[in-house]
Amino acid sequence: MCDVSDPNDGLHLPWVPLSNASECCNIQYNNGNTGFNFENLNFGESVSKFLQDLLQGTNWMEYSVLFYGYYSGTHTFPSGDWSYNFGLEYIVVFLIVLLINLIVVVASTTKYMRTKSRTWATKSYRMSHLIFATWDHNLAQESAIKTLKKHIQTNMTGLTENIKETTKKRELKLGGKVCLWATRVFINVVILGLLGGAGYGIYQFTGILVPQWLLEQNCSNVDNTHAPSFLCFVLNYVPSLTITVANIILPLIFAFVIKFEKYSSKMELVIHLARSIVLRMASLILAFLSIYFTVNCNYTYGCKNPDGSVDILTQSSECQMPVELCSNNNVPDTPCNKQLCWESYLGRQFYQLTVVDFLGQLVVFLVDLARAKLIGSKRKNKIFKFLGSIEFTISKHVLDIVYSQTICWLAMFYAPLITLVTVIKMMLLFLLRWLYVRFVCKPTLGKQTVIQPSSLFKGFLLLAFSLSVIALAVTMKTVQPSVSCGPFRDVKCSAPDGACLIYDFVIESLRLNDSWFFPVLEFFLHPTVLWLLIVLFIVVLCFACVHGRSQKRLANVLLNELKRTNMANVKLQITSEGDQLLRASERRSTPL
Repeated sequence: MCDVSDPNDGLHLPWVPLSNASECCNIQYNNGNTGFNFENLNFGESVSKFLQDLLQGTNWMEYSVLFYGYYSGTHTFPSGDWSYNFGLEYIVVFLIVLLINLIVVVASTTKYMRTKSRTWATKSYRMSHLIFATWDHNLAQESAIKTLKKHIQTNMTGLTENIKETTKKRELKLGGKVCLWATRVFINVVILGLLGGAGYGIYQFTGILVPQWLLEQNCSNVDNTHAPSFLCFVLNYVPSLTITVANIILPLIFAFVIKFEKYSSKMELVIHLARSIVLRMASLILAFLSIYFTVNCNYTYGCKNPDGSVDILTQSSECQMPVELCSNNNVPDTPCNKQLCWESYLGRQFYQLTVVDFLGQLVVFLVDLARAKLIGSKRKNKIFKFLGSIEFTISKHVLDIVYSQTICWLAMFYAPLITLVTVIKMMLLFLLRWLYVRFVCKPTLGKQTVIQPSSLFKGFLLLAFSLSVIALAVTMKTVQPSVSCGPFRDVKCSAPDGACLIYDFVIESLRLNDSWFFPVLEFFLHPTVLWLLIVLFIVVLCFACVHGRSQKRLANVLLNELKRTNMANVKLQITSEGDQLLRASERRSTPL
């Protein structure tokens, strides 16, 4: 018997026996899966309901293979010398995917560092290299010749602007420098305020306001036989819209105010990208933390009295008939509002963020297309020329791709097939970028063409991966899994408070196996070992950076020595030629 609710309870809380909580909660969870049951809806309402569920990841989408709740198997059976454990298999496959991602990211970063160390020595004579060694005499097609000419012209323009900016910076007097630094300090304070306001808004909407609004509007009780209201549809998307709007508007403000800081071309791009990176990383981490704090508690426990009433208490209290709630929704005085299947809820939030991010980029493309077609042709007016001029900035679009990959890493454990959604999104984004270059943008002219911010992107990608792994590891180590869904809904372990965590389950499962592989895996999964590996990895990166800088200094020393040697040879040659001319003139002046 699963229903042991208090009949006199005005809240109608669905209590279940603690001894049978996993099966009873799983029944409650599966009762919400009615599939494609649109019998009570007309065609228009059915299409609307289908699209809303598809975009939000709710109802039938929540019970699909996309999300964590679908993988509710808790099978364990022997297979020869091995013991098949579905929960352990889920973790092992997830760790293998993370390991493959780590190898690819590290290999790409080290490859770039090696390539960069070889090209450091050529930076001091980039102008001469561009002038004398760039042209390809094998070109025969007229289009290729024009493209190469434009490339050389654009890079020459950028290098010339860099030289002018460096000269102006050296000519600044003390008053100008003080005014410049005061402007930079003021702008950075304003930017910190904007970042703080955006972070506060994301945390409030994602973790506090939107869950309250959804409960007030009774949006969580909408099933597949009733079309949800438009208000519920909008409320579900408020956190994702907040993050996407912040990631679109704030970088535009950053790009506008950085012009008044008067940095060099390279420093301007680096600082602008760093601010955009901080914004995007902070928005994702804050969204993750806001959901984490709403689920970082145990489910509510109670004690059923002989008269049928239920008293809410802690699990450690003695009780003859302990009961439990499968969800903390609508429960007063609970430390957090833990969902029925909070893992699928978290995965659904990042799925919505993936969808909204793509739709936001699609809207930006359509707006820019309208600007280019309707305003771009009217070039005589300066206002129209400014509004219709759109350049394709590679750094911004690469940053969008890295941002999408970060969302995928954060949601991969809670929505395993978010990887497939991200692949489809990347393919559509590639099509958008092609259309952008083909019909909207003009080639980037000026200083940013000669700057290669690849090191920033590699570092940002590595940082995003590290933060994603840390966030997922903290969740597995501190949050009790749902008892209604997933492969860990009925895990048992020797936890002191009875709340078995995923980390505890994995460690105890590894100890039951006699194979050498599992003790090794347990050793590397220990938090101390993980932190030591992270520190070691950081030390190796620092060593690589120091080694690269030492190579750069050595290349500069050798280059300066070569210049001095060449100057000495030139002086010696001039002196020798002068002596020869002097002797010749003396011979001519000597009488025979």
